[in-house]
Amino acid sequence: MIELQGGVVVLTHGVLMGGHIMSRLQTRIERAGWQTAIFDYPSRQQTVAESASALARFLRQFSGQAIYLVAHSLGGRVCLQCLQEHPELNVRRFVAIGTPFLGSEVAQTLSRYRVGRWLLGESIGAGGLTTVAANWQGDTEIGVIAGSHRIGVGWVCGGLRRPHDGTVTVASTRLPGLTDHIIENHSHTLLLYSEHVAVQVIHFIDHGFFKHD
Repeated sequence: MIELQGGVVVLTHGVLMGGHIMSRLQTRIERAGWQTAIFDYPSRQQTVAESASALARFLRQFSGQAIYLVAHSLGGRVCLQCLQEHPELNVRRFVAIGTPFLGSEVAQTLSRYRVGRWLLGESIGAGGLTTVAANWQGDTEIGVIAGSHRIGVGWVCGGLRRPHDGTVTVASTRLPGLTDHIIENHSHTLLLYSEHVAVQVIHFIDHGFFKHD
């Protein structure tokens, strides 16, 4: 029988995805002894601010427990804004995977075209993928895992600055105020399926830092 750790890990997906995309990582975190929950939200229909408010309401059900956040891509922007606007929430640590905190070049390019604006919807609104997030100055420890395997939609921009994960540049993940940052050789979506990435996520949740070789 697995002894549960003290607290809950809440997982949040990225744009054009649903909560199911986090299920493989969720299972690995649960096998490490953590209680988990998935925050599912309509990434195209809501602005980051609206999704952040919904996340805050979702997290209040865990009042009295320590909360840990794990998010992919746009989900990291949602989590960060939630933390910035609701410092009263008991979020101890937050792992962002492939999140363009300093703005997404792909989203910036797509937003110039009608079909791109339709595809990304409200995810490119205020506080969204085309903007730069405010520096982190709160108490929550934040770790970022960036990818460096160059397979993805970055070609729509005519190529991204290296290194990148095919969709998000490593440079755009380096939010000032982070606790730790690592780069894994995986593409943007496949970061979620890597066993080694899962190990790094769990290590940060447990200890507040990643394993560095």
